Amino acid sequence: FLLVIVLVVWRQPGAPGQPQMMKSLFLADALMLVGLIPASFVIRQVVYGKPREDGIRDFLASRHIEASDETVATLSERKNELVLKLIHDEGVDAYPGSVSYLKAARDAGLRRAVVSSSHNCEDVLRVAGLTEYLEVRVDGHVIDALGLRGKPAPDSFLEGARRLGVRP
Repeated sequence: FLLVIVLVVWRQPGAPGQPQMMKSLFLADALMLVGLIPASFVIRQVVYGKPREDGIRDFLASRHIEASDETVATLSERKNELVLKLIHDEGVDAYPGSVSYLKAARDAGLRRAVVSSSHNCEDVLRVAGLTEYLEVRVDGHVIDALGLRGKPAPDSFLEGARRLGVRP
């Protein structure tokens, strides 16, 4: 069982393949709409790798801000709109080394899965041209449907191994 970390970059108009935005910037945009300006180090500490609404709640809690479920849902939707717009309007490029690695792993007969808490994982993989190299995808939709715990719990990774039919 091969756990692959697929690295992609957002395209920047006029400079294809150059990093443009990180997940924190999407959340920052959404939060700035309600007058909050997040610090990037806080975003990295409390948001990365978590389901979207958990990350928003944890970020707000880190700033001692209580928010209703409705507010969290609104911020979550705004962040997702920004992410999807960028994915589809600007595109996503896979790092060449990631593509080479996935091809080599496939050609060697290694099992390949991607595990992500993102609900946009399928879109990113498709736009980046990586879908053909992966056998299994466990993403935010799967995590929600199965009621799996988010990171740092190993649930989603164990589900990836289960779907590949291999022992973790």
